[in-house]
Amino acid sequence: MTFFYPSHTRSILFLTLICVSSVAAEDAGDEFSNNLFSDLAPLLTLFGEQVAKQFLGQSMGWADNLIFSMAPLGIITAVVAAIRVGGPTWLRAIIGRAKESQGVAELELMSSTSASVCELWNGQTVVRVLGSPEIIELVFLEKDPRVQDQNPSTDAPSVDVYSFEESKSCPSEFNVEDRIPNPCAPNISLNARGETASQNELWSVAILGTIIQSAVIAYWSLITKYEPWLATDKFLKGGRPTPQYAFPMTTVGTVAVVMGMLICSHVVDAASVEEKWKAKEDEEGKVRFAWLQKGQIVNDEHFDSYAIFCLNDKQTIMTSRVKKDLKGFQSLVLLGTVISISGFVAQFMGPRGMHWSATIAQLVATAVMSTLRAVIRRHLTRNPAAKKITKK
Repeated sequence: MTFFYPSHTRSILFLTLICVSSVAAEDAGDEFSNNLFSDLAPLLTLFGEQVAKQFLGQSMGWADNLIFSMAPLGIITAVVAAIRVGGPTWLRAIIGRAKESQGVAELELMSSTSASVCELWNGQTVVRVLGSPEIIELVFLEKDPRVQDQNPSTDAPSVDVYSFEESKSCPSEFNVEDRIPNPCAPNISLNARGETASQNELWSVAILGTIIQSAVIAYWSLITKYEPWLATDKFLKGGRPTPQYAFPMTTVGTVAVVMGMLICSHVVDAASVEEKWKAKEDEEGKVRFAWLQKGQIVNDEHFDSYAIFCLNDKQTIMTSRVKKDLKGFQSLVLLGTVISISGFVAQFMGPRGMHWSATIAQLVATAVMSTLRAVIRRHLTRNPAAKKITKK
């Protein structure tokens, strides 16, 4: 028997099919958009190469390492940096750095200077260059004659000038034979840009970063485990409940990434040794530091003659030198690499089963921590006072 539908009935069936198809397409589109966003958002943390290098290059302690590891930006850069600084040869070969000299890695990733890496003023800012420059670091000890009882009749201060190496060996009466030779170039950027962030500030930001990352993980647990929130059906993934694997995998992956970044940052930091030199407490008067740079060509780049001065008076000066033996970091580098990559894979797969807001929460944390890291390194925006020296 054949059934014939009226024309309006056929029209209703046709419109119904269109609506069902549209709803299905809309659901598929929403799921595609959510998956695309969940996939792309974690990949953003792989970028930020120059930002990561800049922060790692100035890291000097566990507080800096902890700040870098919380909601990190530049994961691949940190792993590659640790491999370049202290990784085994076969691991450096994997990333294409088997024939790279230590000086190149030191130039790009560390704060130290050496016989092959120096810091010079190019007329606009302090730059790091491969080469051995002609530059001397001077210490000015400005004494008040009324305090010293040397010449009570005048108010003009007396000034003693030493090279930095001379001041370390004999700050009162200098003898040329007592000079300590040092082929390493001076650390201008660590001393001439003004005061860096204090330890109290660094640890405060490190604690804040830990709280922020912990809050993100707590939010993930709420949208996947907290029954009152689940009952609202606002945190479903594509209209379906969150899979059981999503929260544990995302959490474990995030913790692994944090630990891996902490290890990689520590390797780059510990590869150099920083020392602070302070004027003797019995020395009266102000201590000033300056650098005399001779006009020269270093690594095919021309530098004019300059006198460079600190932005403010300071009683301490810092030196940073790369360690001679970095083979002891090989096991630590391998551990940090494996943990970081494994953690990122888990952190990438986990949010695919969670509500899109889980990815947004981590992105917001990354943005906040990136801002805090920039604030911590605010001294890099300041340039020292410099005066060009010209021939008469």
